[in-house]
Amino acid sequence: PYLASAIGIAAVGLSSDRMHERRLHGAIPLMVLAVLLYVSAHLGSQSFWVLMLFFTLSGFFLFMTLPLITVMYTAILPRTQAIAAIAFSGGIANLFGGFFGPMLVGWMKARTGDFSLAFSVLALFGLIGGALILAVRLPARTDEVAAGGAHAVAGE
Repeated sequence: PYLASAIGIAAVGLSSDRMHERRLHGAIPLMVLAVLLYVSAHLGSQSFWVLMLFFTLSGFFLFMTLPLITVMYTAILPRTQAIAAIAFSGGIANLFGGFFGPMLVGWMKARTGDFSLAFSVLALFGLIGGALILAVRLPARTDEVAAGGAHAVAGE
């Protein structure tokens, strides 16, 4: 799954740079990951290869959004504010993804005896995250943002 993640990050980066588009390249992988997570949680005890396929596909989409979010911050905020926003959002993401997420999964597994509900909730958060990325409005042209004082490297 982590090798697939590295390939996914490179693929989405190249594609978003070539198409000069960030929002869809950030939102769609997060939403696809949510669907894969939900389906994986409800497959039950299928064949090892089916589960490995779904987890590898999940890995492909897992970290795609992270570099694009960083670029989106630099497109809509001046450089000093973008740096602070990236640091703050990274800290919050690590708090929820590294602490509360695993804690939630463990607590729900202990309560229900199954991982399905926990991974369904995580999938719901993925869908919400994708919708939030779609709600961000990036400047149409990099020149407009640069004239306004922001350090833009991404357009839509």
